[in-house]
Amino acid sequence: MLGAASDIAAEATPRLKGVAAELLGKPNRWAALHATAGTGRGASRPSGLACASAVVDHGGLLVYGGLGREGLSDRLWQCELATGVWRVVSTRGPEPSPRAAHTAVVHGGAMFIFGGHSKGEGGGDTLLSDVHRLDLREGRWEPYRTGGGDGRGGGEPKATTLDFVQPVSRCSHAAAAIGGSMFVFGGESLKCAQKCKEEAACVKVDAVDDITESSEITDITASISEDEITTEELRTPHAPGGGGGGGGGGGADSPCSDALPPQFEMLRDLHALPLDEPGPWRRVHTSGCGPSPRSGAAATAIGGRLFVCGGWDEAKRELGDLWECAARRGPAPSRPTNASTPEETRSPNSPLSGTGYAVAYGTC
Repeated sequence: MLGAASDIAAEATPRLKGVAAELLGKPNRWAALHATAGTGRGASRPSGLACASAVVDHGGLLVYGGLGREGLSDRLWQCELATGVWRVVSTRGPEPSPRAAHTAVVHGGAMFIFGGHSKGEGGGDTLLSDVHRLDLREGRWEPYRTGGGDGRGGGEPKATTLDFVQPVSRCSHAAAAIGGSMFVFGGESLKCAQKCKEEAACVKVDAVDDITESSEITDITASISEDEITTEELRTPHAPGGGGGGGGGGGADSPCSDALPPQFEMLRDLHALPLDEPGPWRRVHTSGCGPSPRSGAAATAIGGRLFVCGGWDEAKRELGDLWECAARRGPAPSRPTNASTPEETRSPNSPLSGTGYAVAYGTC
């Protein structure tokens, strides 16, 4: 009897504390938003999404794409945060292909999405490197051109031709808008089985001390079968961001052909794309050691500074480190911030700044 009463008290205590905190107006308290489907045309609500993008615009949460029960999605959802009412947003123009594990940022009255995991023309899994712009006032999609221009923003150092580098196709990367540009960090990309075979050949050749003739090295390289370098992990489809399910090679945007089994590799590069008007991608050169290669990290921008937190490393271990880069002023030292490591690291989710609130939606 006493044990049952103790259990009831233990369960009720957090709820009472929550009610008290709400009545007293205490900050830093989580509260579930009881979202509902609206009425009329487009009235609905998501039934469950993973690896979608989320941004805030004019008091509404915009959720695009993701992986749901029916597969990859190309829907755009809006939730009015004041009322918790969901609806499907009707759009015009050439829509992006369905995708997940992409990123989205808002700038200048438009939402920009980049990359992600999708399906190729033949139905195979593929990674993307395209950019699409949605005019949030008119609801019109358009492909965003990433070529042309001299790439020289106001006050930034003079760029060289070598700085203009198109990011490789990727998923599970992080992105934030800073000073009129979209900054993209890290993620997962594909390397071809041929590259894997060459790496395996180099390892095997280094282990043979007596080989000196190039012809003999060629023979050894040719003798390595695909089965020897195609591990079980390489054969198994790898989910975007490290979960289960698709994410392999094939498709027009994939760096691997359909005949070669894919293998994911983590990235740590940083690129910037101007958003005020179309221009080329630029590779951002930073100093300092910088974050390790990773996917599934969260990123946000505050006052011209890019913050990157957590993710998965190359061994799919969860990370809990926090990094800062003063991106607006060009190359600047990258350093871990003086922040304590969370008790439980997680990835990825979308930190969304609002009027005194942080809103989190979904995860992978």
